[in-house]
Amino acid sequence: NSRGMRVSLAPSATRLVTPETMSEAREAGLARASISLDGSTPEIHDAFRRTPGSFDRTMRAIQAVGQAGVSLQINTTVSRFNLDDLKNMVNVVPQFKPVLWDVFFLVPTGRGQQEDMISPEQHEMVFNWLYDLTKTAPFDVKTTAAEHYRRVAIQRRRAEDEARAGTSPPFPLAVD
Repeated sequence: NSRGMRVSLAPSATRLVTPETMSEAREAGLARASISLDGSTPEIHDAFRRTPGSFDRTMRAIQAVGQAGVSLQINTTVSRFNLDDLKNMVNVVPQFKPVLWDVFFLVPTGRGQQEDMISPEQHEMVFNWLYDLTKTAPFDVKTTAAEHYRRVAIQRRRAEDEARAGTSPPFPLAVD
């Protein structure tokens, strides 16, 4: 902080994330903590994390960050485990008053397996849904490992601008 850098922390959901440790970190200059929440229920989150009890520890970590008065970011990795749960997540995430929901798209490395990824069509569906969400969400939405989201956002914005101007787009858009 003394050198003008913002300090953020992305702790795993361990017993070490308490209101006291987060308060100490805030006093030392912590600006934001990001906590991964990959499902709206213990079953979905724990299945993705492959760790029973991870959801409950994550909830305690989120509460500790809030109690310490540290800015919160929620991270969610989109996968076959939670694709059908994303709409439920939009109801859960605001309860914690995050400043940002960072929606990651699974990259098959480490524990992330290719068969856990969503299909190209599902990616497109989620990108369009996220674009619509950005207009009304009480928090910012960011995507990670999804450079192609930018294409959807540009196409959608261009189509909206052209619709307001009463002109037609120069190319057909695949936005259903």
